[in-house]
Amino acid sequence: PKTFTENKNLPPVVITDFMLFNKEVRADEENTPLDKSITFSDSITLQANQNSFSFRIAALGYQVPKMNKLMYRLDGFDKDWITVGESPIVTYSNLWHGDYQFRVKASNSDGIWGPEEQLLYIHIRPPLSFHLGLLHLFIVVYCLLCIYFLVFQAT
Repeated sequence: PKTFTENKNLPPVVITDFMLFNKEVRADEENTPLDKSITFSDSITLQANQNSFSFRIAALGYQVPKMNKLMYRLDGFDKDWITVGESPIVTYSNLWHGDYQFRVKASNSDGIWGPEEQLLYIHIRPPLSFHLGLLHLFIVVYCLLCIYFLVFQAT
């Protein structure tokens, strides 16, 4: 026990893979939301029909790597940090359109949590029907205002 030393190395965290509907997505594919590898991305914009996705995350600590721990949180959805179990895959399904921030942090084999977090900003665009609904609402309100002013201008 006297020869053991405290592990002061804090592992960096990476997002290694991005999946849409359980299918891995790469930046070099056609119709991909990725401009570059998810590992080097700091933001991603998804269409309304791409609102179910997964990430594979990893802590790059090599001194007893099985003892490293990961926690994640999706700001705008999760209320608290979630500890990763056996599988390093994090999945979100049927998210509402809007802006989110995916955050991941890691601890080393001694349970010391690093201050650094891996951040990924996620924007999910609203569906076209949402835009059309707003347009219809605007048209109805505009027509009602026109009728109102025409009626009261005539009297």
